[in-house]
Amino acid sequence: MNRRLKYVPMLCVCLIGMLVSCGTVKRASGLSGNKAVVEEKDPLTPEQRRKYDYFFLEALRMKEKGDLDAAFEMYSHCLDIYPPGAATLFEIFLFGSAPDERKRRLGCGFRNV
Repeated sequence: MNRRLKYVPMLCVCLIGMLVSCGTVKRASGLSGNKAVVEEKDPLTPEQRRKYDYFFLEALRMKEKGDLDAAFEMYSHCLDIYPPGAATLFEIFLFGSAPDERKRRLGCGFRNV
């Protein structure tokens, strides 16, 4: 019985230390549970977004069919609508410059890029 009582103060000190340290981390980082998440506003108008999505999906469909020239034209049109479009830039990157490089990149996906 006496051995168990010896560990109680040490356990209390550890628990208090953990509670205090967790509170200081939360205050230091500036996080609070009641703040709302701020979403970025879409830079495109709804009409531009609709056109961009349409041409991008058509380009994906053309690429899957194997019509790479038409797909590239569709991706280029997407860049005319929204130049910093990351998905479009990535898809154009996959095309590469040489035809054999294009086939290697399109055929293997992420593994060999």
